[in-house]
Amino acid sequence: IYSAGTAQRLVNVEGYLPGKEVVITIDGEVYQVLKLDVEQQVKIECKDGHYNLLKIHDRKASIIEADCKNQVCVKSSSIQNVGESISCLPHKVIVKIVAD
Repeated sequence: IYSAGTAQRLVNVEGYLPGKEVVITIDGEVYQVLKLDVEQQVKIECKDGHYNLLKIHDRKASIIEADCKNQVCVKSSSIQNVGESISCLPHKVIVKIVAD
């Protein structure tokens, strides 16, 4: 629990606000919404048969495996704060942290 002043400083100055959910979209359509406080792995399956494997661990989300050529999404850092995202452009997948 933060005081109002501390919370305001974290949001405005540092841009830091821990997220509560992960929204996964494929080609702009919501695919799934997951809670960050539930440890799990989810296979994101695209219509063309390609996939990304999302892992939620310690209230952080990361793509740990994908069958795209460039692997930028797999090399991306874990995300946990509101507004942070991981993109897999070849698969048109976006994983974004939201407040709820």
